[in-house]
Amino acid sequence: ESYYEPNSAYLGHRPRPIPVILHNHSVRSNGFVAWAPKRMEVVTTPSPWSYSQDYLEQLALHEFRHVVQVDKLRQGFTRGISYVFGEAATGAVTGLMPFWFLEGDATDAETRLSYSGRGRLPSFEMGIKAILAEKPGMYSYEKAIFGSYRDYIPNHYEYGYQMVSHARNKYGNKLWDNVLNYTARKPYTLYPNYFSLKKYTGLSKTGLYEETFNTLRTHWKKQA
Repeated sequence: ESYYEPNSAYLGHRPRPIPVILHNHSVRSNGFVAWAPKRMEVVTTPSPWSYSQDYLEQLALHEFRHVVQVDKLRQGFTRGISYVFGEAATGAVTGLMPFWFLEGDATDAETRLSYSGRGRLPSFEMGIKAILAEKPGMYSYEKAIFGSYRDYIPNHYEYGYQMVSHARNKYGNKLWDNVLNYTARKPYTLYPNYFSLKKYTGLSKTGLYEETFNTLRTHWKKQA
């Protein structure tokens, strides 16, 4: 309840109520949001690798951000087809958004709306920082998306957070709000994320990826 309003306002959408299921008999620490049927499931056992933030507070910030993201997609064309296909329609349109955005945006929210969050951890950016310090260029966007058995690739939380926060800082707080609106209203384009980014930033996903890490390389070189 404490984070409902700030997390909603932060993406310009107030989601409808959602069932929350608490698992208190597990040794694994995690949480997730799923649609069809929609719910948030949270394991109440804290992680031994946690950081200086209350575990349930971090989960409330991060997982509820996913609720805001997905519920916001139930508008326009997506809202229309949801009358036929129910919650599965909204869930399917969510699949058109890249994982790096969904998790990067949630990590951005857990950082911006608290005094902690993974975005403030040196260990969270360590892998990307090492790659940028040692190589002439970041790995290609495709390699970052699909991973590698040969080279260490930071996960989609790590590079997703950097891309989401860089884009918001450079192109304004309304950027991801507009991208989600476009995706919800025009999922029939099949690549609404690409078209919306092009419309509001002039960049493709690959272009945003490259711009983000070129900016970070310059920033970290100055720090060094």
